Amino acid sequence: MILIFGDSHTSAFSIDNDVEFMIPDEKLIKKDVFSSYRTLPYTCYNIYNKKELICNFLKTITINHDDIVFFSYGETDIRCHIGFNIVNNNEDEIIHNVVINYIKLLIYIKSKFNFKVGCYFPIASGIYNGVNGNGRNSFKNDIERNKLTLKFNEKLQKECIKYNILYKDISKKLMDENLQTKNDYYCDGVHLGIKSKQILLDEFHDFI
Repeated sequence: MILIFGDSHTSAFSIDNDVEFMIPDEKLIKKDVFSSYRTLPYTCYNIYNKKELICNFLKTITINHDDIVFFSYGETDIRCHIGFNIVNNNEDEIIHNVVINYIKLLIYIKSKFNFKVGCYFPIASGIYNGVNGNGRNSFKNDIERNKLTLKFNEKLQKECIKYNILYKDISKKLMDENLQTKNDYYCDGVHLGIKSKQILLDEFHDFI
């Protein structure tokens, strides 16, 4: 089983169309080669404090030792938090601290369960620039958020390699040469739609 566990971006792996594009919270959804499990949109900044809650969710799912659980968090940090907290050019430090806190969770999960742990990196930021479902504003625009996404994912990749955590990243496939998001792959300006299915299949082909 390839399980994508995390925020609302887990839904893209299990949708059939661009109308019913959001899976329910806290329920395992199986669709073809992928399974999805959606939690609330926890931020990587604060996610280590949710470790026991996340472990309790995982204990409700039958996961074998040869299954892979890819965790999906971070887009909310990039859209709603990191950019707003950049002061005195400390962008790299903020991204570093957020990523390290996320990695701490993944290391903890590895120590508590016998399944394989992976990380599905934040996608290119959708073009929606308004107030989000969590009540927070979107930082600037998709291009500026994508600059943060690339830095975030670069740091996250280094940490995943360091701690032998599997990872998948399709973010660059969703941006053009100007770092503008390719909106055709999205269904609502934030989440990937059905047109992204082949990109996801191609990215995960080595585990399918």
